[in-house]
Amino acid sequence: MAYTVLARRYRSQRFDDIAGQDAIAHTLKNAILSDRVAHAYLFCGTRGVGKTTMARVLAKALNCQSVESPTTEPCCECESCIAINSGEDIDVIEIDGASNNGVENIRDLRQNAMYRPARGRYKIYIIDEIHMLSTGAFNALLKILEEPPAHVKFIFATTEPNKVLPTIQSRCQRFDFRSIDPQTIQKQVKMVLEAEGISCDDDFAVALSRLANGSMRDALSLLDQILSTGADNLTLEVLENTLGEPGRAEIARMTELIGDSDAPGVLEVCDELLSKGMSPEQITDSLIDSFRDLMITASAGAGSSLIVQTAAEAEETERIAGKFDIASLVYAVTTMERMRGTVKKSDNPRAILEAALMRLTLSEHFINVQTLVRQTAGGGGGKKNSQAGGKPAGARKPSLKQAFAEKNGSAADKLEQAGSVECGNLEELQSRWQEVVQKTAKVNMSLGANLSNAEPAGFENGNLVLHAKTGMAGRLLQTKKQEAEKVFAKILGTEIALQVRQEASSSGEPANKPKGAKSSFKDQRQAMKDPGVQKVLNTFNAQIIGISRPKNQ
Repeated sequence: MAYTVLARRYRSQRFDDIAGQDAIAHTLKNAILSDRVAHAYLFCGTRGVGKTTMARVLAKALNCQSVESPTTEPCCECESCIAINSGEDIDVIEIDGASNNGVENIRDLRQNAMYRPARGRYKIYIIDEIHMLSTGAFNALLKILEEPPAHVKFIFATTEPNKVLPTIQSRCQRFDFRSIDPQTIQKQVKMVLEAEGISCDDDFAVALSRLANGSMRDALSLLDQILSTGADNLTLEVLENTLGEPGRAEIARMTELIGDSDAPGVLEVCDELLSKGMSPEQITDSLIDSFRDLMITASAGAGSSLIVQTAAEAEETERIAGKFDIASLVYAVTTMERMRGTVKKSDNPRAILEAALMRLTLSEHFINVQTLVRQTAGGGGGKKNSQAGGKPAGARKPSLKQAFAEKNGSAADKLEQAGSVECGNLEELQSRWQEVVQKTAKVNMSLGANLSNAEPAGFENGNLVLHAKTGMAGRLLQTKKQEAEKVFAKILGTEIALQVRQEASSSGEPANKPKGAKSSFKDQRQAMKDPGVQKVLNTFNAQIIGISRPKNQ
C-alpha cells in the first residue's frame, strides 16, 4: 500500500480539529446553525494554515448524508464525507486556479453550475489559488457570483488576496487565516508523534515549530523528513543533523562580536558562514532575525513568548542582549533591513555585506571602547588583555597619566608610572591631548572633531576646564558635554566632569577675560608657580582668569 504523508494522514476532519483557526470555525458553525451560509467565501492566508482543509470541512458539513440538514458535526463516515475527504465527490469540485485560469474554464464552470447536484444538497466549487485567474476569467466569474443558483456554493482560497479583483472580493465573505502560533504547532507535532509511537523532547518541538514559520503543513512535512532517518527518540541533535539550521550558532557569535566592537572577529565569522554555503542575502536575513530576538529580549525580558527559542537559546540571547541597549538594537534591525535590498541587487554582495557589518561594529551605537583600545594598543583582534583583572577593593583611583598610559600603547611607549601624581596633572594631560582627541574620534567622529578645537586649561572644583578655540566649538561642546564625559571616563579610566569655556583663543584665554588683559598659557603656568599666587588661590578658592602686565614691561 502506498505511503501517505503525515500532512494528509492527520488532516483535520471537523471544525474543532482545525488548529489555530478557532474564530473562523466558530463563525462558520454559527452560520450553519442559523441558516446563514453565504453563497461565496474567500479564504485568505499563507500556505499551510488550513484554508483548503476548512473548505473541505465546510463542504462535508453542508452535504453530510447522515443528517437531514446541514450540520456543524459531519459524520465523516457517509459516502459523501468519505468522497469529499478523498477529493472524489461528484458534487464537490476542487479546481486548481493556477492551471485552470482561462476564460473557457470559467465558462465551462458556469454551464455545469446550472445543473443540480447529483446526491448532495449543494454543488460546491472549491477554487484554490484563485488569484492566478486571468482578468478575463475573473470577469466571466462575476455574473454567476452576483446571481448564483440556490444550489451552488463557492469557496475560494488564496495566498495573495491583493491580486483578487475588488469586484470579486465584494461578492464574497472574506476570512483571513492567521499563521499558526508555535505553541499550537508544538502541541500538534507531539500529538502526531504520540500517534506514531515515537517520542520527542521539548527542544525538538520548539526548534521544529520555528522552522515551520507558522505553517502546520510545513511542520508535518519536515517531521516526515526527520522520521525517514529511523530515529525512535527525536532530539534537537537529530533535527540539526537532519535539517540543520545553517549558521545559527555563528550568527549568534557574530552579534556578540558586534556588541564587543570586534571588527576582525566579525569579518572572520562572516567568511566562515560564506565558506559553509550561506549567501550574503541569507546572512543578512539571519542577522535581522537575530537582532530582532535581542531587541525583544531587551524590551520584554528573557523567555518572551514573542520569540521561539529553546531554554539554552533563551539564556544565550539574554546574555548577548546585555551588551546592547534597545536603541542600538532598533538601529541594527533597521540598518540591516535597508541593506537587504542593496545586498540582493549588488554585483558584489559580499563587499556590501562586509561594509554593513563594519558600519554596525564601528558605529557609535555599538562601540565598545575597551575592545577598541585593546585592538589599537596591541594590534589584536579583540582578545582580552591578560592583565585586565578586577581592581582590588579600596584601590586608589588612577591619575590621568596612569589611566591613559594603561589604555594606550605598549610598555615601551607608556609614560613613567607615578603613583603620587593626582588627577589634576594638567601638564601631562596637555602633552597627550591629541592622543585623547584621536581616541575619542574613533568612538565618535563628530565629538573628536569638536575636541580638536579645544584644549585643557586647568581644573576648577574637580572639573576639567576645556577652553574652546571658537565660539561655535564651545557651543557644540556644551551640547555634547555629557557624551564627552562618558567617552573620557571609558578612555581615561576615571570619572571626569567637564566645564566648557566658550570663545577662547588658541592660547587658552577665556571669553570673559578682563579688557586689556594679554596673557599666554606660559604666563599662566609661571604665575601658578609663584608661592604668593598659590596662597591666594588656595585661601579664596579662586582661579586665574587673566594676566595683565604694566605697559612698561
